[in-house]
Amino acid sequence: MAREPASIRYKNPGAMWGGNAISRKWGEMGNVALADGTGQNNHIAVFPDYTHGICAQLDLWRSSKRYRGKQFDDAIAVWSGGNHVESYIKFVLDRVSGMTHNTVMDDTFWRSPMGIGFLKAQAWHEAGKRYPAPDGDWLEAQRRVLGAVNSVDDIPSAVPPDRDTKWLQTTLNTLGAEPLLDVDGIIGPKLRQAIKDFQAKNGLDDDGLVGPATMRELLFDLAEVETKIVLPAPGAPPRRDLADSFWGRFLDLFKAKDA
Repeated sequence: MAREPASIRYKNPGAMWGGNAISRKWGEMGNVALADGTGQNNHIAVFPDYTHGICAQLDLWRSSKRYRGKQFDDAIAVWSGGNHVESYIKFVLDRVSGMTHNTVMDDTFWRSPMGIGFLKAQAWHEAGKRYPAPDGDWLEAQRRVLGAVNSVDDIPSAVPPDRDTKWLQTTLNTLGAEPLLDVDGIIGPKLRQAIKDFQAKNGLDDDGLVGPATMRELLFDLAEVETKIVLPAPGAPPRRDLADSFWGRFLDLFKAKDA
């Protein structure tokens, strides 16, 4: 019995390459080299289930500056690298009712049944057969990716319950906000710009709003920073960047015991 196509085996309907911010954000479990004969050393991302893979597929089309807000035929030309553009366009248009060469792929499109129809058609094209993900998975992915907050006043509500706006400001500072933010709990233009800068740096939709995708990237990057913390040598002066961190409090505790 022939093996299923890689995009099906690895729950990756868009056949997304691995190791990038969007694939990590949506739960990439690793990536596998493809022996596709192109010599391009392509590595396809592996996702835990169809829903996560569809989220990555949709988020890439929606947030990447290469595709965001483009007309369908222009976006496909970029996606395919200029190869087999007309046949790819025909394949999709034959399967998505109401879609045309000039359909604009903006958030209105992605929130519509036509947007899901496109994702299914693309997955079919990439797999060479109808993609087996159930309808509920496509709808759930649409809900997750497009469930971002819609106004700057809603920023705190997108932050997990044990964190607040001050946590957000501190985290952005830790991740390199320039200029540094005042940790005052105030949602204003400086905070919004820092969020936009972070989003642009990580290939996200730079709208200055902390939706689920931005929050996941914040937590992912913060975890990476925390794993790189190095304790100072015995007798060395305390590092300023440890002062408010877990390790800073840990060291202070032992200093108190030694006093």
